[in-house]
Amino acid sequence: MDNDINIVEEKRKFFNRLQRKNKVNKSKIEDLDIESIGILLNYQQIDLMNYSWSDNIKYESYQNKLLPFNDFSKKNERKRHLMILDDLRKDSKLPDKIRDVFDKIYDQTINNKNITDEVLTSTLDKLTTRLSTDLQYHIFKKKNELYRVSNMGIKDMKIDEARKLYSNVNNDFTSITIKDLCNYKNYVNYNGSYNREDLERVLKFCYDNDKQVRINDLISYDSFPLYLKEESKEVVKQKLLTYIDDLTRYIKNYNAIHTRIDRKCFIRSIDIISSLFTDDDPYTYRGNLNDPCESGFLSVLSLEDLLDVIKVARNNLPNVLFVYNENGLENDDKRKKVKEIVKAINEYEKKNNIKLIDTLGIKMHVSLDVLNDSLLAMFNDLSDLNLPIAITEFDLHATPDMLENNTSNEIEILRERFISDLCNMITNLQISKAIKFDSFTIDSVNDKQNEVLEIINKNREKQNLPQLLTIYGGYYDDNMDKKEVPDFGLKYSESGGIDFFYGAIIIVVLALIIAAVCFVFIKFI
Repeated sequence: MDNDINIVEEKRKFFNRLQRKNKVNKSKIEDLDIESIGILLNYQQIDLMNYSWSDNIKYESYQNKLLPFNDFSKKNERKRHLMILDDLRKDSKLPDKIRDVFDKIYDQTINNKNITDEVLTSTLDKLTTRLSTDLQYHIFKKKNELYRVSNMGIKDMKIDEARKLYSNVNNDFTSITIKDLCNYKNYVNYNGSYNREDLERVLKFCYDNDKQVRINDLISYDSFPLYLKEESKEVVKQKLLTYIDDLTRYIKNYNAIHTRIDRKCFIRSIDIISSLFTDDDPYTYRGNLNDPCESGFLSVLSLEDLLDVIKVARNNLPNVLFVYNENGLENDDKRKKVKEIVKAINEYEKKNNIKLIDTLGIKMHVSLDVLNDSLLAMFNDLSDLNLPIAITEFDLHATPDMLENNTSNEIEILRERFISDLCNMITNLQISKAIKFDSFTIDSVNDKQNEVLEIINKNREKQNLPQLLTIYGGYYDDNMDKKEVPDFGLKYSESGGIDFFYGAIIIVVLALIIAAVCFVFIKFI
């Protein structure tokens, strides 16, 4: 009984805070009553924010060292590999025999265009792992220092844009989600040592700016290094376990030094396991795929093996939130499969008397045609799992039809309405259903740095369709300013869309008034 009274009292306090906060009929992500409101950033964005306050020369030098995104992104790894091979076959620090091998691989790749990026990556990685520890580290450093590819939009980001991003990050968010740096491919060197230079620099930025930290997609299909695919299950599991043990011990020690007294943890949350299912219908469990590039660690290990590894992480980090992170949960069929996996994880937890997953992560890369009813059904359905919900990579973009048929102003108004409806929905669910939303993280700072746009354009390229310049998915505009949404009298319909009829009437009336004034003015002249 006392517990019920406490819950009612908490809801009453929450509702009073909400009433004070929402005096205007708009809701913004930054205003949500959620513990962690964050932004997902890559290390290059953070580096440029840092350097933007030092001097122009350092800023430009950093950008100039990066390979252009359009020429060397994931769709053209071959070009980058050829540059690396060309360098290695001429590298005087390498023995003649090794250089000869790199020379042969280079010639074969040049003369045989059927050698895929995956085969080339696997061949290079496998060869490198057979070298001495010193040579492995030498090659790793060379690849990462001389042949780093710019993330989307980084080479074009002006210094004043980086400063604005810095200001926005500090004003709008309480946490930063770190992308990629902690996954196996980026953290583990060929020789088994660990690469922490970028991570330590990024963590220092977060600490200096008083931002808590989330770590994005730790064990995910795209973090699997292809040179492990021919190893035995026992070897792969041990390597994964050793890496997770080292990383989580490092996080434990970092938290012990850097956590503020009034907070539970500085690094508060980790997407410990991510993307167990494909994004496209029929939403296949990745362990059932034959392609290691798409199945990742599940090409060798079972779900139970992964949970054995996560158990080690939990023992090291009892107070850090572990998230199971998936995309596309607004789809009924995928959500059903994900719920089955969560139940399987729950069974493992009961059997081993340990809690491994604290939160369910919804990536939420959605388009503007997703209906409010679909989102509401998703949240209500997932609440049955009794797990707090984290929105981990929120990205909202226009559909191709909208890009063709609507103006930029109309699309931006639709975006604002969608976000407002979503925020109000979350608030109402918190009040009426007592669903706990642990965090809300936005992705895609602007369209120049929007990886969803990159993915869409890669798919359009396969279909011989023209490339899109924008999908209006950025949280800020192209200059890193907060978006100013114009109001042309467009009225929102019950379905969440815009009723352009009302807007058209207002515009026609204004046009008639202007025409009448002009007529009177001309007549008197």
